[in-house]
Amino acid sequence: MPDLRVRDLPTVFALGDIKDMDENQMAWHIDGQVKVAANNIRALIEAGNRAQSLKTYTPQTNNQKMAVTLGSRNGVVQLPSLGAVHWSWLVRKAKAEDMLVPVTGKRLACYS
Repeated sequence: MPDLRVRDLPTVFALGDIKDMDENQMAWHIDGQVKVAANNIRALIEAGNRAQSLKTYTPQTNNQKMAVTLGSRNGVVQLPSLGAVHWSWLVRKAKAEDMLVPVTGKRLACYS
């Protein structure tokens, strides 16, 4: 659903790879999702689960950036301006090493 709630479960939100939206599954989309979900959770709490208007998340369907790991030591980045680039060090650092979990955790804490 556009407000990131799970269908038929009005107080459960889905973000990241489990959301049901047409958007490539890349970690850098999470910032926008976190902002919308945090706002909507706050609105539901304040309205006693009866919030009338929740914010909606707009999927980045035209975002052609992608990073793919090829094992734990290699990877490829697809950038619109450069095409496919073998930046193994970058992909390893960003994805294979910690899957961006520490960065995302810090961002989530800002919205609580």
